[in-house]
Amino acid sequence: MHLLRADDAELPPALLSAYADAEALVMEVDMDDLDPMAAARFTQQYALFTGDAGLRTTLGEALWMRASAAGDRLGIPLQALDRLEPWAVALLLSVTELTQTGLDPQFGVEEQLKRRAGRDGKPITGLETIEYQLGLFDALDMAAQARFLDLSLRAAADVQSELATLTRAWREGRVAELERVLLQEYATFPELYEALIYRRNRAWIPRLRALTEGSVDTLVVVGAMHLIGERGVIALLRGAGLDPQPLRLH
Repeated sequence: MHLLRADDAELPPALLSAYADAEALVMEVDMDDLDPMAAARFTQQYALFTGDAGLRTTLGEALWMRASAAGDRLGIPLQALDRLEPWAVALLLSVTELTQTGLDPQFGVEEQLKRRAGRDGKPITGLETIEYQLGLFDALDMAAQARFLDLSLRAAADVQSELATLTRAWREGRVAELERVLLQEYATFPELYEALIYRRNRAWIPRLRALTEGSVDTLVVVGAMHLIGERGVIALLRGAGLDPQPLRLH
């Protein structure tokens, strides 16, 4: 969980146990060496329309009106939205929606473990860079970006009702419930799942398998979306000949 509420931020005992046993951590990105301006620089270079093009003319009036209504509700100026490509608007609206419900990356799993690792002297490395992650969105063609924005706007309408269910399912390790909540967003847009999730999952498998062959006890921390489903990391590790098992404390 990349974001959690302050009143629901306590990490599950199984995760704390795994952290205590670990000598090193691997995350999606190297959190303890993350450049705080990297995302802003990437957005400035790649996410802005040039010339006469803009979000409104690219999306068409119907989708533009929905995006601008969401921006207005969240306090984001319309002129700021019009200069951004659809993928950047989708991320901006989604993150703003989540943070305004009380979710905060400072209470998310990565940030909490980063702080613990800093105190305990445990090194963190990353599977990817933030520029690579944002580049996946930027590589989508405009039609796919518009569909991603549409998907994000529709998901925002369900965020309040699904949030408690999602957090509870993650905390209790109820995989079937996580799959129902998370994967339904991609059911009508499999190309997006391929580009943003599955391709990355596949790329991680050789790195993760190599960790099992080393002598350092390593805790790997990635978003819940990557772990579930037939094309999730757990299923792919099994396909690679490994036998991952859930960690439970009794």
